[in-house]
Amino acid sequence: MDNLWRNGQVLKNGTYRIEDRLGWGRFSTTYLAHQIRTNQPMAIKTLNPNAPILQDLQPKEREAYADKFWNEALMLASFRHPHIVRVIEVFNEPIKGWFNNTKYPCIVMEEIDGIDLGRTRRCGEMGTRGNGLMGLMS
Repeated sequence: MDNLWRNGQVLKNGTYRIEDRLGWGRFSTTYLAHQIRTNQPMAIKTLNPNAPILQDLQPKEREAYADKFWNEALMLASFRHPHIVRVIEVFNEPIKGWFNNTKYPCIVMEEIDGIDLGRTRRCGEMGTRGNGLMGLMS
């Protein structure tokens, strides 16, 4: 899967620097980034324009999906719970692409160092309770 952004690329007018791609799914890609001013690690999630499922949508459908992603990001940012990743901010990154507005919605979250739950689920390393939780989230 192609990267939307390359390592070292700067986003949000010099606020964040992309370090690496952490992972991707059906619709989105998550990157490891650093907030340049504080050098704090962050995770940035955005829609992946190269995702096959998004390629099959018409332009208006892609715009609607980007709006939904943005609205859900704002809702997630309002949550405060120890078991939900903290959203730092939500912004649109302007780039050339197939979204009509040429802006990609980005969710900046605290970077959490830990196990890859997707890999854990595939490898069967979690107990019954954990597998049930992952089944609900899939």
